[in-house]
Amino acid sequence: MSSAVVGPWEVDPDLNRKDMPNAVMKAEALDDVFSREAANIAITHGYVTGFANARSTNDSAIPHDRRLKNFVMRFPDADAAAAVAPLLSSADRFGPGPVSPISIAGHPDTHAIAGVSDKGKQAVAAFTARGPFVLYQWGDASSTQTAAQIVSATLDKQIPAIDQFQPTDVTELVNLPRDPSGLVSRTIQQKEQRSINSAYAYDRRGSLNFALDPIAMAAIEDDAGVELMSAGVATVFQTKDAAAAARMVAALITLAAKGRPGQAGATPTDPIPNLPGSQCVADENSNTCYATVDRYVIEAGQRELLDAQQLAAAQYRVLQSK
Repeated sequence: MSSAVVGPWEVDPDLNRKDMPNAVMKAEALDDVFSREAANIAITHGYVTGFANARSTNDSAIPHDRRLKNFVMRFPDADAAAAVAPLLSSADRFGPGPVSPISIAGHPDTHAIAGVSDKGKQAVAAFTARGPFVLYQWGDASSTQTAAQIVSATLDKQIPAIDQFQPTDVTELVNLPRDPSGLVSRTIQQKEQRSINSAYAYDRRGSLNFALDPIAMAAIEDDAGVELMSAGVATVFQTKDAAAAARMVAALITLAAKGRPGQAGATPTDPIPNLPGSQCVADENSNTCYATVDRYVIEAGQRELLDAQQLAAAQYRVLQSK
């Protein structure tokens, strides 16, 4: 489903800063998105699963901070989705004051509310039933009008995206292969799975949800022909061929050197011992090492350089042995 969820940066290129962990959303995590009452309504109406992403513009270089959370929820069928959308809008609450209904331009079937967020921004929350899905957007900005425009622009893209998505039948979800490509089994995982997003392989579009700079990464992955990304302790990208993998490493290092607004870029440091062609970079917070195995790109980030080198080397051996 992650590949069918529109990224905030696709709505507004300035919405490019990670605002919360982008994630597969289990039912018990809905309290992190909605009020307790709204979360319970979603669960009692058969909430199946969903995927959420969020980005903001809260860099000092960008005035009039804006934020967008986009969340696609799956319900058992279209009737359940149609029934729950208005109930969620009626039950959801946020911020210190009251909320009121608001219309979303171009989307008369959307149920939306407006109010003031906990951070004092003008916020709009919207719920739209579409087949077995409910599309949820949260936009906040300096004005209600701007927040509503963010929501409307997101729906303009999210509705056709979800209409093109072919969901697995709910009764077959338990039989859905977790690792059909085998890439996850070739990626070093945490001893204890700390994130619901790990131990999965994502296609090119889905992988962008986890990128620090999804706009830049989209260009890099397109050039390399990335087919899959698997994230565990290390991250492995499956590209179209060995030459593409080498280009991707060079591009990732160039991207790391640029840094983020207000942050210094990464600089070269010692490569992985006894691994020709490997490269490592360091910034103020971490060290990241890169290597390739045929068409696979390894990215291994750790606080200490030695740990990053050892992780990348271990991942290299795993990919070579299978």
